[in-house]
Amino acid sequence: MSDHGFTAARAAATSARMRLGVKEPVAAIVLGSGLAALAERIEDAVRIPYAEIPGFHAPRVDGHKGELIRGTLGGREILALSGRFHMYEGHDAKAAAFPIRVVHALGAKVLFVSNAAGGVRRTFNPGDLMIIEDHINLMFRNPLIGAVEKGDIRFPDMSAPYSPRLIALLKECSAATGVPLTS
Repeated sequence: MSDHGFTAARAAATSARMRLGVKEPVAAIVLGSGLAALAERIEDAVRIPYAEIPGFHAPRVDGHKGELIRGTLGGREILALSGRFHMYEGHDAKAAAFPIRVVHALGAKVLFVSNAAGGVRRTFNPGDLMIIEDHINLMFRNPLIGAVEKGDIRFPDMSAPYSPRLIALLKECSAATGVPLTS
């Protein structure tokens, strides 16, 4: 098993930066199931297959292409992860979190995650956009287990894991555009 800690993430970011360039992204987005087509709308895209980034694995889920992309979307510099690694594929929590550590090391301070998820709430419909405001780890696996490296925070504050400012902005954009948003 390879190392997926912060030191390895910084090394992978250094390797990727040689191909991506040094432009600072305003955000990173994980293009999960259903949003793969958004990758084709990224302008001036530079693409690196996951197989060419140290510590990355090829995704095994249909529709997850397996590329780190740098480019512009809506006139803003972004990074996109076209596909991700899932623990149900046999990856441990550190490997699943590793690409997020890499995009952070590349300068992304804001992360948008998309996915296809099942639910039990009858008011939700397929394709709904949903804000996640909190979560409970019922898998009892944690990417923070193990030795503390320089740059690690042993116990990050989880009292507000998702930005109240970004949540308010998403709600404002939803109201202004008429795009329904659930939470």
